[in-house]
Amino acid sequence: LVPAGTPAVIVAKLNKDIVATLKDPQVRSQIAAQGADPVGNSAAEFNSFISRELVKWAKLIKEANIKAEPGGA
Repeated sequence: LVPAGTPAVIVAKLNKDIVATLKDPQVRSQIAAQGADPVGNSAAEFNSFISRELVKWAKLIKEANIKAEPGGA
């Protein structure tokens, strides 16, 4: 994730470097050992994933009437 308005050339460079890092077998192994799925997608695919996740979790939070606790972190 980068701040809104980050130049596309910077986003592309970061994405290229992250994808290259995620291809390293040792990095993939460490990420998988933590229960995560090391996926190296494009910035657009990642943005789409985040958007879907926000919709999914917002619906669950609303349906379950979950409220934030004051002072929670």
